[in-house]
Amino acid sequence: MDAATPQKPIGTHWLGASITSFGGGFGSSNPAFTVFDFDAEYMVPVNVHTYAMNLSDANLNDSPNWEEQHDFVSEYNLTDMSPSSLLQFTSDLYSDGEVAAHFKWNTYRRHYEKPDPESMKHDMTYYCFREVEVASWHECMSRGEHESVPVDTPFFSNDFQEWLMEVLVGEWMVDA
Repeated sequence: MDAATPQKPIGTHWLGASITSFGGGFGSSNPAFTVFDFDAEYMVPVNVHTYAMNLSDANLNDSPNWEEQHDFVSEYNLTDMSPSSLLQFTSDLYSDGEVAAHFKWNTYRRHYEKPDPESMKHDMTYYCFREVEVASWHECMSRGEHESVPVDTPFFSNDFQEWLMEVLVGEWMVDA
């Protein structure tokens, strides 16, 4: 968000699809990769395409078959990939269970049945996609509901900072 106009988004961040079938602790997913289309003059993203391979079929047929799973603009009926459109999309993910269920189904490369839309409505995970750094994301998630409950406990407590430094830096850090 822009400091002068805090409600106006000025950029986005994106994590591409994983070529592995590891689902991040939530089960497996089909391997995939992401291709970004950019406007040649302004170098801004205009669409994102996800290509996936059905791993079960590839193992049965002894041959991978990569197919376009979707293009983001068409799949989610976006007007463009502008920061404002993507911010609106995070609101849609939060408020519309159908959109959230479809997004989650695509996230796991359609490896499982599509989730129940009612169970996906008002999922803070999707609302908090608008946060670009870990502390802000955690603060958003800990509210428990969208923009209403203040956070009492900061994410980066001393215990957490010490643990994180040990994990990330460990024996590389030497006291002088």
